[in-house]
Amino acid sequence: MIDLRVIAVGIFATIVMDVWQRFLLLMFKIPAPEWKFVGRWILGIPALGLMQKIPTELPAHRLENPTGWVAHYLVGISYAIIYMYLLKIMPIDKLWVTFFFVAISLLVPWLFLLPCMGMGFFAAKTPNPRLVRIYNVMTHLVFCFAMYCAVLCGVT
Repeated sequence: MIDLRVIAVGIFATIVMDVWQRFLLLMFKIPAPEWKFVGRWILGIPALGLMQKIPTELPAHRLENPTGWVAHYLVGISYAIIYMYLLKIMPIDKLWVTFFFVAISLLVPWLFLLPCMGMGFFAAKTPNPRLVRIYNVMTHLVFCFAMYCAVLCGVT
């Protein structure tokens, strides 16, 4: 059974990440991810399979926005479960585990989500792959640091 505190860590870190993305939007006009496109991809899997076109080229679905947001938070909770497990089994300092987990967490979008959504491995088919990668690294650092802070504050 999964401890509710671990779920709270995942939700907390995802909220911190969302606030960070809004900050980047307000201060630097860097657009935040539109989770509706993840929802559109998810809802398209039964008909189109995992590998699809870029979601902006697919027809909209009325449930895409809530589906995308729910998926976003479920991924955050899943990451927290994995992170907390790694903290228990890795015989190194929590900060090093956190940096290790940043790298792990980046593999999911770079090697799975972006290619499945038609954007290529490591965002290679996006208009500015380098910017997408930098944004991904910054965002995942914020997310993982939020989990680290929650652990240090004794949430778990």
